[in-house]
Amino acid sequence: MHAAVARHEIQQKSQRQQAKYRELAREGKPFAGGPRPFGYRSGGMEVEPVEAKMTREATQRVIGGGSLMSIIRDWSSAGVSPLAAVSGPTLR
Repeated sequence: MHAAVARHEIQQKSQRQQAKYRELAREGKPFAGGPRPFGYRSGGMEVEPVEAKMTREATQRVIGGGSLMSIIRDWSSAGVSPLAAVSGPTLR
């Protein structure tokens, strides 16, 4: 019984969140939850030039046959972490 109630609440929460995200999108507002997307400034609607350039370069490397691991190693050596957007600047 408890499992069924919990599943129902999870479904309800998911539907509420999806409805809110659709509403934000229709209004042209940024996603309001989670960490700042790498390559965008706070709010997620304005491009962060340095990170966006790095993302474009990494994309070209992958398209050209480069490995994700090589990009991770290069970014780590340069002190860059896409996850740092959660707590602060991405470039040290």
